[in-house]
Order: sequence, then structure tokens, then C-alpha cells
Amino acid sequence: MLTLLTGPDRIAGMNAVVERICRQAKAGVSDQILIVPEQASFAAERMLCSMGGDTISRFAEVLSFTRLATRVFSVYGGVSEEYLDEGGRLLCLYLAAEQVKTQIKYFASHLLRPEFLAQLGKMLEEFMTCCASPQQLLEAAGQMSGQQAQKLTELALLYESYLSVCKTGRADPVTRLTKLSQALLQEDYCAGKRFYLCGFSDFTGVQLEILDAILPQADVTVFLCAQAREDSVFTAGEQTVKALSRMAARRNIEVRREKLTARTDRPQALSFWLDHVLENGADRFDLPAPEVSAAQTKTCAQACELAAGLVQRLTAAGVRWRDIAVACTSDAYLQTLSPMLDRAGIGAYFAGTVDILQKPLLQAVLSAMQAASRFAFEDVLQYLKSGFSPLEMDACDRLEKYAYFWNIRGSQWLDPWTRHPDGFGQEWTDEANERLFELNVWREGAIAPLRTLHNAWLSGRTVSERLIALRKFLEQTHFPEIALEQTDALYRAGSTQAAQENEQLYDILIGAIEQAELVLGGQELELERFLQMFRMLLGRYKVGSIPATLDQVQVGGLDVMRSGEADYLLVLGADDGALPALSEPESLLSDLEREKLSKLGVTLSPSSEPRLERELGRTQLALQSAKRSVLLISGSEQPSYLLARTREILPGCQTLDAKAVFFVPDERSLAAAAIREDGDWPLSPAALQAKRDLEEKLGFSFTGLSRQTVQGLYGKKLSLSASRLDKFAACRYSFFLRYGLKCEPWRQASFDAPVFGTFAHYVLECTVRDVMAQGGFQTVSAQTVSSIAKAHMDDYEEKFMRLDQQDGGRTDYLFRRNREEVSKIVSNVADELRVSRFVPCDEELAFAKDGALPPVMVETPDGQAVLSGFVDRVDILDDGKSRYFRVIDYKTGRKDFDYSELLCGQGLQMLLYLFAIERARGGHVAAGRTPAGVLYVPGRIDMERLEPGGSTEELEKVRQKNLVRKGLLLQDEAVLQAMEPGDSPKFLPYQVKKGELTGSLATREQFRLLERFVSESLETLASQIFSGVVAPNPIVRGPSASSCQYCDFQSACHFDACPVQERWRKKVKAEEFWAELERRRQNG
Repeated sequence: MLTLLTGPDRIAGMNAVVERICRQAKAGVSDQILIVPEQASFAAERMLCSMGGDTISRFAEVLSFTRLATRVFSVYGGVSEEYLDEGGRLLCLYLAAEQVKTQIKYFASHLLRPEFLAQLGKMLEEFMTCCASPQQLLEAAGQMSGQQAQKLTELALLYESYLSVCKTGRADPVTRLTKLSQALLQEDYCAGKRFYLCGFSDFTGVQLEILDAILPQADVTVFLCAQAREDSVFTAGEQTVKALSRMAARRNIEVRREKLTARTDRPQALSFWLDHVLENGADRFDLPAPEVSAAQTKTCAQACELAAGLVQRLTAAGVRWRDIAVACTSDAYLQTLSPMLDRAGIGAYFAGTVDILQKPLLQAVLSAMQAASRFAFEDVLQYLKSGFSPLEMDACDRLEKYAYFWNIRGSQWLDPWTRHPDGFGQEWTDEANERLFELNVWREGAIAPLRTLHNAWLSGRTVSERLIALRKFLEQTHFPEIALEQTDALYRAGSTQAAQENEQLYDILIGAIEQAELVLGGQELELERFLQMFRMLLGRYKVGSIPATLDQVQVGGLDVMRSGEADYLLVLGADDGALPALSEPESLLSDLEREKLSKLGVTLSPSSEPRLERELGRTQLALQSAKRSVLLISGSEQPSYLLARTREILPGCQTLDAKAVFFVPDERSLAAAAIREDGDWPLSPAALQAKRDLEEKLGFSFTGLSRQTVQGLYGKKLSLSASRLDKFAACRYSFFLRYGLKCEPWRQASFDAPVFGTFAHYVLECTVRDVMAQGGFQTVSAQTVSSIAKAHMDDYEEKFMRLDQQDGGRTDYLFRRNREEVSKIVSNVADELRVSRFVPCDEELAFAKDGALPPVMVETPDGQAVLSGFVDRVDILDDGKSRYFRVIDYKTGRKDFDYSELLCGQGLQMLLYLFAIERARGGHVAAGRTPAGVLYVPGRIDMERLEPGGSTEELEKVRQKNLVRKGLLLQDEAVLQAMEPGDSPKFLPYQVKKGELTGSLATREQFRLLERFVSESLETLASQIFSGVVAPNPIVRGPSASSCQYCDFQSACHFDACPVQERWRKKVKAEEFWAELERRRQNG
């Protein structure tokens, strides 16, 4: 007899079925079998034991269709037969496609691609579960025409070829159930037994065949969620009831249909909502409905935070974790929620399966395989950092930095590295050579196994050869041992679910290798396609785990919730198109083709409209997990229509404000929330102490450093340079990060402005020195100067631009262009010195312990600062009683003498050295002379644009204007004439207008004011560094001009969270600057 139980409540239906089993057991009836979906077996066994007591196992058992097959085959034979797993199925599909590829036209362009084979596998599985044979497909194709006929014919050929491949090895797992139905027809296993089926929304074709075989031998009771109403969401259940009734009628078996009126005990509002939310009626529930809530956030992360916060709120109210379930509509929500719950210490079991390709072990294998194929930077680094390479993390970081800096790609990983660790133009010191040697040792140790794998793959072409090489690589790199250590560490850390999953991963890897070798071993496969195939092969496997404890929050997809129950259900991801899921699954057959096949007698899965009806029913089954309360949470700006529908039928439902529920992952976060809300929260002692600490720190933005910390970072004696002073003057925090914490931005090597500057300085320094040694610029010809400069360019290239540092044509081209530019700069400098009575007396004058002049000492109340550095060039004038000197700086970037910068403490370098030379007594030819000024000499010649209609003469005027020096000179006509005779200076930054000297000039008295200002500024800056102040204080001169504009540490400032002391500075004119210095002098 067939008993059909129908009703709208899934949980009530399961209870009714289990109660019947238990009543029969009390009456002494045994051989009762409850068949449920695979994922529902654990919950069903718990319910059966709970209701039936300790002895229920003598009378009844819970099986799935697969476990029933195992039971039957153990009695009648066939239990030892092996079946393909998901990975083996993919490989057999490849072999099947290979066998018939010459007959394939429609799918020929992508026949052997792994992604197509995955789609083909789903299609063939659908054919088998719906009991559609290749012959039926061919017959249907014969009644079609055009592309549809060709397409269906080829699918039938591939289907038949696949079945043929399976006969020579392992069978497809779907055929296991087909064999079960055949065994049940031939044997009397079911005789005298009672079968109960519950938890199914409908049945596949092969499952119906099994039921058809059971019905003549046993009493069968089936519960289905179904209602004989047109607007019911359980149309699939109702259709299944009709199909079972027809099946029983064909065999003259009595059918009894019972309507189950029992309902799960739920609040009235929740029951009403479940009955009406997915239907189209206009009924409303006008009473308050706090048991049904809805919330909308803008992002997935915000939605997950809200869900985690609600779990905390419920547990704080006394709800057990096991009474809470979170149903996620997509993997994105699962992956985002997982670390949140873990950080908060919330026990959660993530039911269902995980994406194993995201697990470290398989990521390491796949990245190593990719790296061995083409040695891409990303693949190599992913493998090196995976925890399975032979390198420590520090070595990985150093290798990554060098590889990123020099853009190491492809075969460059295999050859010894020879480029300077610090880039172009750097001197090869012993320390640099040692660093490079160490990098090469690490590189070789890490790359050696990859090189071996790479070479083996080059010499072998068959799948078997490639897999043998992969096995050897795994052994060489100790993958099994490392995987075991990781699993043990996870168990010790209490991460039971992660440990259980990790245990299975290495077995999956080895199993995939064995399956690939068994099925495709002799096949030749291009390396790229082999890698794609192996990745997809691994992705077909799944790992599972069992809950470590019973008291855990149940987290999973909607499909998992269709067989579960919980007092409180949180539906995470109630977004448009996701709840219910409206997207059509990828299929090789369109809806139109399915409908045609159905008319021809080949029934497959439903097309889009019936599929939507089925999805509504499945969504209802998942929502019925809620027994006391349900909350829909959207993490999108386009929520599911169910949120609006909920508010329509339940005006009294609760709308949650995401800002009103705080997720506090730890004691510190809880304390922060208590401060933010300014409430009297009950806090644990640890949280209370954290609250006090946070309240104390709220009074500060960036805490100053202690004296001990300053000394630890910078030393007891502060070592400074002009560039460091400029950095501190521009922003204290930037200085602290760069020189205190030694933070350095990652850059890539290039022949850029700093490298060009080093090159230009080297050539200018050496050329000026050699020309002066030969008698000076007034006696050495321009041609000889050019030859000297060229010789030093060649020397630089040989010393600092070795061939092994060049990256081919581009670097060679850039260096040639820079040589031309430096030649023009040398010529310009020579032209000026030929007419000047100031002559160079020193190049690269060092202010240092072992330099030509001692470092500049700065005494402050807090300690002593030592300032060291270099002056590019010093020129002197000996003209009778007149003894002057000037300081020259070669600037390859744009540099002006900026009075605004000076007032902020920037740009002091040249003036500092000028006055230091003046104060020096003996030891240098320029010491004790009168300062004549400072000059910034352009160290590069910018490309100028010739406007349409413009002349070359106009272009030359622009170029000449850009070559005028910047700086500050002594306002003394005799001195200025000594620098460059005439009334129209070509090189110097001043003019003669109506007999008056104008421009960047200063009197002797102003130079004395300037000296005092520089000394005071230097002492102030040093004192501030000693004080430990680090708060950001960037100089801002306009919307697009500030110290932050090109700062490497912008992301570390947190402008939005911490106050920043911006210093607004307007452009200061010369007269304003001198007035300010005079005011300071008068005020002492």
C-alpha cells in the first residue's frame, strides 16, 4: 500500500512520520526504513532516537538512497564495485570526448576545454537521473532539424561514449541508483518491510524508478509538502503526489492520501508570515509581529556584522548557540561571516561544503604548478608564501621585495640575480654583494624544486609523465609532512572543523593524481590545458566535517536549512535575485529545447517557469526552519522583494536599524561600543579595564615619544642630514615613519629622476675637477671639456650601469638620451665659468667626521645633534682684497629659492653650509671668506613645446630662461660683476633696471639676519625631534599643494579618525620675509 501524507509544514510532517515509526516499534513491528536526503540523515537519526528511545535501532533505521544501495548490494552482491567520484567523472568525460571528437561539429571549438566538460558532466548527470538514454536522444534528434538536431545528436554521441568509457573502468555514481532499482525488481529485499520517505520536495527519475521497484513488495509512506491549491508554492510536491499515484495505479496498488493538519508550534505572526509571504494573496496580519524582522544594509560586510551582532544579542539574552541558525544565500556571505564569528569566539558549525581550492594546501600545489609552467611573479610568490616552501617568511619578504623592485619574471627566476639590490647607479660595496649573495642562496633553494618540475614537464608530454613529476615535487618539498603538522596545529588550537577539512585535502590531492593517471595517463596534453584540467579536477571534490560539539550556531546555505530547524533563523543575503534564487543555471539545453524534448517523450529538469515554482517551494522549506523568530537581512541596495512583501502582509513586523545592533568581536571592541554609546553597560573586569585604557587614550591624537624611545630610535646623539631636516620640517609624522620606524615604500627600479640626478652629479663633479686640474674653464677648450665629460660618462656606465643591470633596449635608450642631456648641462656650466672670475675650489665638499670640514654641531637643552652632508661645489673669488665664496648646488628637479619654505624650516641646506664654511677657521681654502651667495644650477634640461606658429628663436629664449640659476646673492655690484660681467646677466637671478639692481639679492646685514634665522631654525627642529613629537603637521599651501601630495605615508595618517595639525602657509614675498626676520630680531 502507498500512503501519501501531504501538508504545508515540513517539520510537522517529519514529526508525524517519526511518530508513526515509533508507534509501530512499540507494537513490535521491525524492519522499518526511513529514507531521507543525504544531508538530513544526521538530524533524522537524532529525532528518531529522541522520540523512540534507546531501543529504536532494533526496529527502525535511517538511510539515504545511496546508503540503501550499499545495504542492498551487501546482501545480493555488488558492494565492492567502484564508482567514479566527481573528479573521475570529469576525466572520463575528457576521454569520452576525445574518442568521438572527429564526429563533433557543433561543440568542436571548445569540446576538450575543462569548463565545457564541467557543463557536459551536469548535462549527462541530468540525462541519467531523468532516465533518458542515448537512444532516446537520438530518436528525438531525428524528429528535429537544423542546429537543434545537430546539437542533440552530438550530446547523444558524447553520452554514449561516456557510458562506454565507464564500462571499462569505474561506473558513474548515478548508475549506482539505476542498479539499485534493478536489484530491487529482481530480489525480495523489500518484502515485509515498511518504507517511509520524508524530507524530499520531489523525486528524480531514477529515484522514482527505485520507488516503483519497492511498491509491489512493501508498505510505503511518503510525506511531501503539498497543497491542492492553485496559488500554493508547493506545486512540485503536488505534481510528485500525482506521479506516485499514477505509478501505484499502474501496479494496482492501493493509494491512501492523508492531509496532515498538524502544525509546528510557532508564534501566530510567524506562522501567518510563512503561510503567505511567498503567495500572492492580499491577507494581512495587523497585530504586532516582533517575531518577524527585516533589515537592509549597503554591503555584504555590513550585513554580516549585523548578523554577528544579533547572534551576540541573542546569546546575551540566554539563547543557546544551537538554537540559532544562519542561512546564507551565497558563498560571499559565508566567507565574510566566518572570520567574524571566529574572532568573537562564537561556536559555529559551517554545514555543507567549502571551496577547497581556497584552502592553503591546494593553493600551494596549484600555485607551484602554475609557477613551474611560466614562473609568473604572482604564482611564484603565492607558492613561496604558502607555508609549504622551504623558506622562512623573512626570506620570502626579502625575495619578494627584490623581485618586485627589478620586475623579475619568467626565466629570470632560474638564473642568478646580478643586479644591485638598491637599483641603478649604486656602488657595489661588500655589504651590497653580501645581500645579493644571500638573496641568490634563498632564490636557488626555493626555485630548485620548481626548476626540476619545470624541466620534467618540458621533456614529457603525456599526462602520466606530468603527474610523475608532480609526485616527485611533492616528495621533494615535504608536502605530506607539512600538511600533517598543520592539521595537528589546528587540532591543538581547537579549530576542529578546519582540522577535519585539512585532513582530507592531501588525500583528495593524491586521489586526484591517481584518478588522472588511471584515466588519462597515456594521453598527450598541452601543459596549459593540463593545468586547467587538474585545477578543475580538484575543484570537483568536496570536504565535509561533523560538528565538534552540539552547542554551535548552524551556518550554511539555504539547501542545508531545508532539512534543519532552529528557534531563531537569520537569513543572510536576502537580496534581489538571491531569495528566492531566480538566476537560471548554466545548461547546454535551452528552455525551448527542453520543452520540445518533453513533447517528444524525453522529460528532463523543468524549464525556467516550473523551475521558479520549484525554487519558491524550496525557499519555503528553508524558511520553515524558524520555530520562534526569523530575520531577513539584505546586504545590497536592491533587496529581495520578500522584504517589501513582509512589510505588506505584516505591518507590525520589526524593521531593524543596522546602526542599533553592534557587533563587538572582543572585550576591547565591547569597551569601545560602551564609550561610543555613552551608556552604563554591564562590563566584565577585562572589558572595564579596556574601557578605562581607551578613555585615557581618547585625550590624545598621536602620543609623543618618551626620551628613552627617541634615543632607541635615533641614538643618544642625533644624526641628521639636510634631507632629514627637510622631511621633519615638512611633516613630523612622515619623518618618524621614515627615519624612526625605518619604513620604506616599495618601488620598482627605473632610470628615473633620482638615478639621473646621481649620474648628472657624478659627471659634473668629475668634469669640473679635471678641467680645473688642467688650468680652468677659461683656458680649456669647449671640445676638451666635452671629451672629459664623455670619458666620465663612460666611466660611470662601466662602474654603475653594468650590462647585467640593464633590461634591454629601453634602459639603453634612456641612458643614451640622458648622456645627451648631461652633455648640454656640462656645456652650460662651462659657459658660465668661462666668463666668471669665481672659480671652483672644491667639489663634493663633505661636512663629516672624516670630511674636509667637520659636521655641523647643534646644541640643544635635550642633547646634541650632528648634521653631516655634502656641498656639490664651492667657488671662490680672489681679487685683491676681495675674498668671497659661493655655494653651488646642482638640482635635477625644479627648485626655487622659496621664502615660504624657509619660514617653515625647509630648504635650509645651502644656507646652512654657506654659514658653516664662513665660520670655519682654517682647514679649507674657502673658510673665513665673505659669503657671496648660494645658487641652484639646473641639473637637467626639460623638453619644451614649440607652439604652432612659434619660432626656434622663441623656443631658445624659453630654454635659456629655464637655465637661469635660482638662489640668493650678495647685493654688491662688484661681486655680481665678478660672477658674470655685463648689465644683462644670462646665468644669474638678478636684473639691472634703470640703473638699480633687482632680483634675488640680499644685503650684508640681511645675510647676518639670515644666519641667525638658520641657526635658530636648526636648533628648534632638533629640539622638536628630541622632544618626541610625531603628530602629523603637514604644510598646506593650497588645495593641490601640500606636504601630503607626494608623501609615501598618506595611508598611515588616518585623517578621518585623528586630528591633523595642518600648517597653512601663503606665498611669502622677499620683502615680507626680511620684515619677518627683522621683527624676530627685535623681539629677541
